[in-house]
Amino acid sequence: KMKPGLAAILNHRGKNLWLKDCMKELKKKNKFDELISNARNSGLSFSEMNELETRVAIDQIMFKGAAICGCPLPQTELFAKYIAEEIKNYILDFGYSELTLDEIVLAFRINIGHRIKNSLGDDLICVDFYGHAINVSFIGKVLANYLVIRKSLDSRILTLLDGY
Repeated sequence: KMKPGLAAILNHRGKNLWLKDCMKELKKKNKFDELISNARNSGLSFSEMNELETRVAIDQIMFKGAAICGCPLPQTELFAKYIAEEIKNYILDFGYSELTLDEIVLAFRINIGHRIKNSLGDDLICVDFYGHAINVSFIGKVLANYLVIRKSLDSRILTLLDGY
């Protein structure tokens, strides 16, 4: 088991708090809250990984994503290399660098037809796979949905900490 990274920390009024401790305060939890908390506590965020750890994690995203969503893997080594590079760039440059590998895998699992509400109570639409192989566009939409429920958990905890 790896030590928790950035994803396991919640910033509240300039103080860093352990998500694990904050979760104990949350009275009403749903099944996703615990899954998200565990995934966030499972290791390093992408921004904290070295090059080898990142490469291994990206391979796992491609293989596990394909296994979970039923989408094909790239047919050539060269195409796989380019997809991996673009997944890495997307995660690091578009607001997902704080996520752990387990969170990204969880995002794929949650995307399998579970009814999830956003903070306004609207259903999030699961992303159907499209394309010829696992791709950045598909992964990006899955992660965008995941971030909505992740942020919803954070805001519920922060509201509680503020005494509401």
